[in-house]
Amino acid sequence: GPAELAHAALESVCYQTYDLREAMRADWPGEKAANVLRVDGGMTASDWTMQRLADLLDAPVDRPVIQETTALGAAYLAGLQAGVVGRGDRQLGDPPVEAVEVDAERPCRP
Repeated sequence: GPAELAHAALESVCYQTYDLREAMRADWPGEKAANVLRVDGGMTASDWTMQRLADLLDAPVDRPVIQETTALGAAYLAGLQAGVVGRGDRQLGDPPVEAVEVDAERPCRP
C-alpha cells in the first residue's frame, strides 16, 4: 500500500546516497574519507530515514535544526544583493545541527 511505497522511496534514497559515496571514494582513492554526512531538506524530518542513512554509511549524519538550509542560503544571498545583509555579517549564523549517530543496538534494518 501507500506506506510501503513511501518506505521504499525513502530507503532508495539511502541506498543511492551509499552508492554515490562509494563512487566518490573510487574516483578519489587516496583522499581521506569524510566521517560525517551533512543533510538538509524535507527528508531530514524522517528520523527513520536519517537513522537508516547513518546505519548504511556507518557514520553519523548531521541534520540542521532548520530543515531548509538551502532556502536560508538563498535568502542570505538575496540579502547580500539587496544590501540588507553585509558580506561577513553573521546575522544568520551557522544553523545548529543535531547528529544522528549509528546505533549498533538498534540498527535500522528492513
